Amino acid sequence: SNGAEWYVVDNGMQDFNYLFSSCLELTVELSCWKKPPPHLLNVEWENNIDSLLVLLESTNSGVRGLVRDQDGDPVYRATVCFGMGKEVKTSKSGEFWKLLLPGEYNVFAFHENKFGILKSEMRTITVQHSIGEGYVSRDLTMRIQAYQTFLVNTVKVGYIPDDTVFRDEVIKLFSDATVFSATVVESECKYVKENSRH
Repeated sequence: SNGAEWYVVDNGMQDFNYLFSSCLELTVELSCWKKPPPHLLNVEWENNIDSLLVLLESTNSGVRGLVRDQDGDPVYRATVCFGMGKEVKTSKSGEFWKLLLPGEYNVFAFHENKFGILKSEMRTITVQHSIGEGYVSRDLTMRIQAYQTFLVNTVKVGYIPDDTVFRDEVIKLFSDATVFSATVVESECKYVKENSRH
């Protein structure tokens, strides 16, 4: 059942742990007695041990893997994204894991340090198994991303701001890089007559 339909707990450790440590903390209420008598504890244990084991087995689900840098070293506290839902952080050994329902997910990792931004390529994974029936293993390798902004000064006769062919020609100057955007700064455009020498 949904415990939130029974009562609301503000500032609980469950929400805190899930938000800041990706720990999925559960509260299981077995009876109406908050503190059952000691002689009933063994009965509750025997009644619920099978369910507890099935719950533990459900962690064999979703996706898990390692995040390393381009030198093969594990990356601590890298952020792993899945295209939807909550992101997770890697452990000191570079490990990550997340319970996922069957479906397709776009997975990538990134991390920012004093040298810049490390980022992996986006990988598509397909989770085929239901909860507890197996997991997908996917390791990610991150490389340094150097982001730079360039102002290209050039001369062209004619109208520039909507000239996509001209913009594509400028982008070709950066053929060895990934160009995220190219914008003509219209306020910097100087309009001159075609027969002008200045």
